[in-house]
Amino acid sequence: MDISHVSSPSSSMSLRPDYHVFLSFRGPDTRRNFADFLYTSLKDVGIRVFKDDKDLEVGKAINPQLIQAIEQSKISMPIISKKYASSKSCLMELDEMVKCMENKNHIIIPIFYYVKPSDVRDCAGPFQEASNKHKKRGRDDSILNPRMPAFCQIGELTGYHLQNKKNEKPLGEVIKQIVHEVEKKLKTRDLVVPKQLVGVDPRAQDIMAKLKVVYRNGQAEIGEPREMVLGIYGIPGVGKTVLAKYVYNQLHHLFDACSFLENIQEESRDHGILSVQNRLISDLHKGNAQRFDLYDHALKHIQERFRHMKVLLLLDNVKDHEQLRTLVGDLGWLHPESRVILTSRSCDVLQKVDGAENYVLGSMKKDKALTLFCKHAFKSDSPPEDFERLATDIVAATDRLPLALEKIGGFLFEKAKRRGRKN
Repeated sequence: MDISHVSSPSSSMSLRPDYHVFLSFRGPDTRRNFADFLYTSLKDVGIRVFKDDKDLEVGKAINPQLIQAIEQSKISMPIISKKYASSKSCLMELDEMVKCMENKNHIIIPIFYYVKPSDVRDCAGPFQEASNKHKKRGRDDSILNPRMPAFCQIGELTGYHLQNKKNEKPLGEVIKQIVHEVEKKLKTRDLVVPKQLVGVDPRAQDIMAKLKVVYRNGQAEIGEPREMVLGIYGIPGVGKTVLAKYVYNQLHHLFDACSFLENIQEESRDHGILSVQNRLISDLHKGNAQRFDLYDHALKHIQERFRHMKVLLLLDNVKDHEQLRTLVGDLGWLHPESRVILTSRSCDVLQKVDGAENYVLGSMKKDKALTLFCKHAFKSDSPPEDFERLATDIVAATDRLPLALEKIGGFLFEKAKRRGRKN
């Protein structure tokens, strides 16, 4: 592969990862099928993939820029085929992957391509043969001998095992699972929420329960196979959107596709409901979708195309039931394991939706509100002794609304910092 486009250490690549995933494979085994399919599937959802398409020439050392591509990727995915270990370049790449995994926060997801993980771990079967061939060619160094720990260690890792069995999942389904796992580990679909959250977890747990989602030890799973719609209601500034986005981040990996539609009222007013529908369609197709010019065609596509998919929708700032119905119809098209969360100032949005759940979000408790204010104003959980009265007065004056507490606290912190610079 031509890697001249990979930056040198002095370039921008040394400042940030250029790739999410480093894909390693032996070309003749998988290039024209599995590797290409996986590469394309990862790219289609916006994941940046480095695909090493060229075997190393005999006697050549691994290119430093190739090493850098591995080091600055977050995930390495070696596709271990029967002849993987016979490739000098594959073994040298694998050695670098293991070094990165041991020395920093690097993830390896091995794919055992019709080979036994135990054969990789024990250097048996085709890998024993590869080891013997390397020895015959005088390649006895630690990297090129598959018996060495760098190769055997891969067999100990949890990955994906493709097998020749009657009940084996189709390759397309396996690749879909792999892409889901990569997205989850990279958090590419996470929405941005404030770093300084206070008192969110108990509320999120309540919403999970209403959505029939079981949440244990930081892991969520769909508990009841029936479509659920939930509305989060409250006055402006109470934190509806932040709470909804936080829940969304805990759940989106459970679904085939997801969409966050922000500020629906404003976009509908300025660009029309068709603009919102096209954004929804694009999200659920992960960016690969046609644009519709007619409202009826867009609505029909939403209802027919996604009725067989598990989708998670977060609809922010919905005005009323009519706006909801215009956007997505009556919601009867939902897959049994789909979930819809919406935020609104009006409690009437879901009155005509059978089985919908409601969650009214009120002001924060006094102690939590004080903590949130202090995190922004003083960068601590409690106020300095001289500012206790001021802090409690501000919490009371803002009616314990998170948005007001964050803005006033941030303003006071910046003001104190500027004054400190002058002094």
